Amino acid sequence: MEENYEKSLNELFKEPPNEFRMMPFWFWNHEMVEKEVQRQIRDHHTHGIGGEFIHPRHGRLTPYMGKRWLENVEAAADECKKLDMPCFLYDEDNWPSGPVSGLITGPEHPENRAKFLALFDEDVYDGYEHIEYKLDYKKISEETEFFAAIAVPNPENYPDFSNVWDKWVDVTQYIRDGKLVWDVPDGEWCVLFFCICINSPDANMNGYIDILRKETVQDFMKETHKKYINYFVEKGKKDYIGTVVPGIFTDEPSMAHVQFPSATFFKYLTFTATYPEVFKEMHGYDFKEALIPIFYDAGPISAKYRCHYWETVTKMYVDAFYKQIYEYCDQYNFRSTGHVNAEGSFPNQIRNQGDFFKVFEYMHYGGCDQLTEEVRPDYYEDLWDLKNDPYTGMAGEMPLASKFASSAAHLLGKPRVLVEAFGTSSWDITMASAKRVNDYLIATGCDLFVPHDFAYSEDGYRKQDHPASFYHQPYYLHWKKLCDHNARLCTILNAHSGVLSTDILLLYPTNTFYSEMNANLAGNLAETIGKQFMHSPDCLYRQQIDFELANEDIIIGSSIEIQNDNVFIKIRNQNFKVLFVGATTCISLEFAKFMQKFYNAGGKIIASMILPIKEKDTGSSNELQDIIKDIFGIDPVKHYEKFVANGIKKYKLNENKNSNGGRAIFIYTKNEKPFFGPYYPLVEKACRKTINLEERTSVIFKNAKQKLHAAYIMCVHKSFDRREIFFLANTSKNANYKQARVIINTSKLLEKENLKKLLSIELWDTLTGDIYNFKKYEKDAGNILIDIDFPPYRSYLFVLNFESGKGAEKNEENSSVKSSNKGIPKKRFPLFNINKNPIDVINLGDQWKCELKDPNGAMLYQRWISSYEIKAGKAWGYTSKRTFRHKFHVSNVKNITPVKLVIEGLVGDYGWGKTTYMPLRGGDNATFSMKDLAFFINDKKINVKFDFEYKYLDPCWIVTDISKYLTNGMNEVKMVCQTGNHSTFHVVTDPWRLIGNFESEVKDGIPYIKQPRDNIKLEDLTEQGFMRYHGGFSYIQEWMAPPQLKARTLILEIQDTTDCIEVRINGKLHEILWNRWITDISDLIQPGKVNKIELVHYGIAQNMLQTNIKAAGITGKVVIRVYN
Repeated sequence: MEENYEKSLNELFKEPPNEFRMMPFWFWNHEMVEKEVQRQIRDHHTHGIGGEFIHPRHGRLTPYMGKRWLENVEAAADECKKLDMPCFLYDEDNWPSGPVSGLITGPEHPENRAKFLALFDEDVYDGYEHIEYKLDYKKISEETEFFAAIAVPNPENYPDFSNVWDKWVDVTQYIRDGKLVWDVPDGEWCVLFFCICINSPDANMNGYIDILRKETVQDFMKETHKKYINYFVEKGKKDYIGTVVPGIFTDEPSMAHVQFPSATFFKYLTFTATYPEVFKEMHGYDFKEALIPIFYDAGPISAKYRCHYWETVTKMYVDAFYKQIYEYCDQYNFRSTGHVNAEGSFPNQIRNQGDFFKVFEYMHYGGCDQLTEEVRPDYYEDLWDLKNDPYTGMAGEMPLASKFASSAAHLLGKPRVLVEAFGTSSWDITMASAKRVNDYLIATGCDLFVPHDFAYSEDGYRKQDHPASFYHQPYYLHWKKLCDHNARLCTILNAHSGVLSTDILLLYPTNTFYSEMNANLAGNLAETIGKQFMHSPDCLYRQQIDFELANEDIIIGSSIEIQNDNVFIKIRNQNFKVLFVGATTCISLEFAKFMQKFYNAGGKIIASMILPIKEKDTGSSNELQDIIKDIFGIDPVKHYEKFVANGIKKYKLNENKNSNGGRAIFIYTKNEKPFFGPYYPLVEKACRKTINLEERTSVIFKNAKQKLHAAYIMCVHKSFDRREIFFLANTSKNANYKQARVIINTSKLLEKENLKKLLSIELWDTLTGDIYNFKKYEKDAGNILIDIDFPPYRSYLFVLNFESGKGAEKNEENSSVKSSNKGIPKKRFPLFNINKNPIDVINLGDQWKCELKDPNGAMLYQRWISSYEIKAGKAWGYTSKRTFRHKFHVSNVKNITPVKLVIEGLVGDYGWGKTTYMPLRGGDNATFSMKDLAFFINDKKINVKFDFEYKYLDPCWIVTDISKYLTNGMNEVKMVCQTGNHSTFHVVTDPWRLIGNFESEVKDGIPYIKQPRDNIKLEDLTEQGFMRYHGGFSYIQEWMAPPQLKARTLILEIQDTTDCIEVRINGKLHEILWNRWITDISDLIQPGKVNKIELVHYGIAQNMLQTNIKAAGITGKVVIRVYN
């Protein structure tokens, strides 16, 4: 990993190494057998996979971290070594990382389970009253411990404690035997009672760990990281660690995995026994002093105590978990990687992680989680004056999640940006949709893709574990197409290659969230700021403006530099022209001074909604408020008071300038979610004032005359010595941009000292690896203008080659290879000229011949009949018999054979008590004993065996040929399980299937199978006898091409599909369409002759693996467009 290859960039692009290829979450979720483990690795490799992330998962039968488990891990590493594939490990059984599947968090280990400081009770007492108040914290759980009782004069404006908090008195000493025994002093007093709650051992997540406690994390490491490394050392394979086995994945650790009883009824904070001691060491005062201002509003001073709480808990979290793991792994060149919980939602990310950048510092390379097919709110080309919240589900997470991961990598100098991609997309995700998600993640900086998931098995209930398993999809046959596209982009755009061009630095306002969060509760202002913080990046994406996120510490540690009258913030090798601070209420005085220094030097700053009035270490700060007023020309206190009182009635810009060219823009908004008003147009206006269109290196308009941005086209610009590379992608599944105007400002690029003259523009085809000279552009006033279509799923990679300027050195990597001199071939014609009007459109018709390339399916699931016989004898004479039957109907039996029965759900069924008398036998002789099971077709016993040999779709399915037992008419399949005493019994828990060369329909829950038809309509396959089809379905049309088509350009177009389709012309495979459904077939069509056009359709696994049905097949028109 992270190797420096001697090959040129061109060569790496053509043949990307495994380092840059997808490495899936490989679910180890059944009985693991070496021969199948190694077979799957070879199969993955053949289909474009570059490495593996072994992930213990639901359904796992091989004991986690036991002898057989480690032997299989070793076998996987051995096979990966042969294929030069990285074999990453995973640090938990399922997720989240920490409990070791409950081993260290059981009932006997309360010290290792997560703890939370809860405000569990409060009451008001009159002066001079004698109190004996019984506390009921033990009702939460017997493990709950009392922490403190804090008394304070009863506030007049409860819950506002601002006038009384500093009169607090610690009355903990008066707690005796679970009672407050206290003689109340003069006045009316409010007493707040705090306890320490502990996660329950039998709760979800196995109670989760006390992640602030170093000893707990050491127990976790002992059972995972150290055990893995010791195993390889003992096997004489220490050299595997850091090479063949490069690292280990941690999954969704968090300090907010709350599992104590009745948690929803309390206000609480993440806590541990040593927290008060560490807090005092860091801040110099007793933690109890902070309790009231943290849990209640005590005025501006609450900001100080809340910031101090979060600083402390974040440090303890990082030091205990991430730093310990990082330092241990670092000894072995063993990379700690993975992703944390709740990367992109706010303020939830703060609750879970405290500060993402501080966490990420102690990961060799971290990443993010991308779930479902949502990445940004789709269907919102114009985003203002909405009446609903578009940022729901993952569309509310992804505008920030992947950018956090890539920003942390870029600004902290990490080599890669991992993404766990496509999880929970369900069984109906297509390759095209996966490409769209892929392109968004590439555009936001991800470069190590871990597809969720490739399952070892989908036997039984495993199919419900956050699918889809791409390994089980029909289009997996062509998965390498997507892998190649992804790998080429990761090769070029990864975090440790080139220099990313970013104009805006977006503040990650941790102190604002700290100060506005009321214990675990966010509060209205924190929620509103959180929504704007998620919305602002989307406003930048919509203008093709790239940015990085950074916390205050990183920004304060940067330098302010001036070059050619341009003022910018420099972090590592990146320059930022604009500091976008967004909505803030609390920052450090040091950060305020940095802002003022940048502004006074001529820097550009954008803020919105609300300005900071609080300081993180003092609460209130006149000096900070004066600095903000100097920068923006606005009194921040008066504005704050007006804002929270809903006194801002209009969205508008306020601009403040200084004599050095400094410009500070504030966007006034109402006290509401920003996308409900015209926030986006004001952000666009502010950006054009601070980085005018003529200064940008690239702009993409859907309407160039009106200067309207194409909202869903994203742009990444990277510099490589004498190359400037632009990746452009339409990340919408809906928006279709005809002739979008791409403007690349070459005059701006030529301001770089190392560039002298533009030599050529190339199109690097990420789908094929070909490199073409691109000449379809115009020049205008120092700009390159490209008018090009961006339908859904479309992306382009343009490379601009320059002559060396002063100080640049020529080298092979930056020289165009000879193949780049060729023009774009006719086969790629549709990429650029499909917008032209054809001279004719030929409809190939609605009726096609058809052939089955793979077996059709019929599902047995609706009409199972079961019966039971149980006999009790003396001593060991207990017997039981369970019988399960299902009918199906067969026609034309001789014409549909072979027919096979597919049985699932048995191999992984261990019966009662989780023990088995009929064990799975591992190793090379892996078998599943079925001595107590018998199977019948029409009451004739059939021979059934299982040996972990892959036969159809899944290695853990039992597949047997039943052809010779079938008769025309009604048939019956039967399973009998006859056991005695405590031996295992089996039941039918999941659908069984018939597979073969037939078509089927269902009548009253009973499948009817018969000889398949010869012709098919371009309509839903599920209504034409192929309800459960899985594989390649062939549509064939014989078409007499008119003689006058000679010398014409013929474009085949398949309408209304997003599936994977092979195009075969006259018996020859022409192209595989999976993200665009047009192709030039001119060279293969023979005018004046009958031509065979064959379309082989690969759909989704939904209908074979789930009972609910989705439409399938080619349902739109198939036409040929004729061009001169």
